[in-house]
Amino acid sequence: MIGRPTKRVSINRHGKKELEYLARQKRKTRSVAFRAQVILKCSEDRTDSEVAGLLRTSNSTVGFWRKRFLERGIEGLFDEPRAGAPRQMDDERIEEVVTRTLESTPQGATHWSTRQMARKLQLRHRHGQGHRALLSQASQSRVPCVPGAG
Repeated sequence: MIGRPTKRVSINRHGKKELEYLARQKRKTRSVAFRAQVILKCSEDRTDSEVAGLLRTSNSTVGFWRKRFLERGIEGLFDEPRAGAPRQMDDERIEEVVTRTLESTPQGATHWSTRQMARKLQLRHRHGQGHRALLSQASQSRVPCVPGAG
């Protein structure tokens, strides 16, 4: 049975290089890397079902990212801002927390607790906002979390 025809994804050489670069960035931006892989597979004239099977995801996920890429280009692969309070840490500070967490351990311990990391990086908190709230932004950036640590 044949479904609706999929819209063709065509990318130029520069776009392909940028997508390939994003697809390799699995440590920093796992979700964007996955979306770039979806688009690269779609550009090989594959159906949503074929891409979904190759990447072990659903047809609707492939269709969503195909459509968004066709509408917005590579910028469409990145997350949109979400509702809620504005971030207290900038991108550089979040990257510093992620890098330190992944590439080092505190003296005499096997992993960083949120308190140790906050002390080490001298993170200050506002009234009513603890160190965990400050570091939660970094944890949303895929920092490993150890239950009960802190």
